[in-house]
Amino acid sequence: MRHAVLGVGAIGGLIATVLADAGEEVFAVVRTSLRHARRRQEYALMRPDGTSLRGWVTEINSLPGDSSIGVLWIATKAQHLCEALQRVAGSSPRAVIPLLNGFEHIVRLEAAFGSDAVIPATIAVEAERISPRSVRQLSPFVKLQIAARGEAAIGGTVAALRLRGIELAFNPDETTLIWEKLVFLAPFAVTTSASGLTAGAIRADAHWRGIFEELAREVAAVAGASSASVSAEGAVAMLDRVSPTMTSSMHKDIAAGREPEIDAIAGAVIRRAASANVEVPLLATLERSLSGIKEVG
Repeated sequence: MRHAVLGVGAIGGLIATVLADAGEEVFAVVRTSLRHARRRQEYALMRPDGTSLRGWVTEINSLPGDSSIGVLWIATKAQHLCEALQRVAGSSPRAVIPLLNGFEHIVRLEAAFGSDAVIPATIAVEAERISPRSVRQLSPFVKLQIAARGEAAIGGTVAALRLRGIELAFNPDETTLIWEKLVFLAPFAVTTSASGLTAGAIRADAHWRGIFEELAREVAAVAGASSASVSAEGAVAMLDRVSPTMTSSMHKDIAAGREPEIDAIAGAVIRRAASANVEVPLLATLERSLSGIKEVG
């Protein structure tokens, strides 16, 4: 099957490398000059246990305007999605699997590719790009959840992904799939970014642990109003399980002076809360504080 990856940062690079290592035909849609278009490059993924995956990926500027691409994986940052979509405008992949944080991107992608083609998904992993074509996986797990209708779309790729350590599950409840990640991610991203602490330090600090727990309750209430079956308790249990050194990509972006996904994560939950008449005072306060940091930077 032919795969294309739009957004080859840490997450996109990880996906592209795993697929290429499995022998799949993989294209990376990148911003390069035309003279460098369609170059085959070796991609690498460094695993926490010291092993690595490697594979050859063809870098291209844009997708063909036909249905030759079986799956388009989208892994851009939310704030870069509009610009990135220009590089795939007019293409007709048979399936589109977005791995962005938040949920508002789904409507935008359905407008671009059609609701039948867009298959909601989430990925849970801590990873970082260490060079343009190399990614280091920091967490011991890569958990990929895809809407149940995506199982037929990726076909034989399922076994190859699982063989390479991807914990792949298919969820028939697409709303719960999205909020199941967000009920942990939003509190974790906001708490790590506001405190500057890692997961272990938050667990050990009564003040910041309390903030995480209250944020989880607020986000879970919004999820419930959106008909998702998630709980704050599940988010707290996840906090207690993850590596003590784990932090969020939002925290890393702020520390590095990059634009963080505050609006796509916290802002989106706040907007949904307003439409559902759910109060999220702590999330709103911290979102304003973090947005102020972004504006000053």
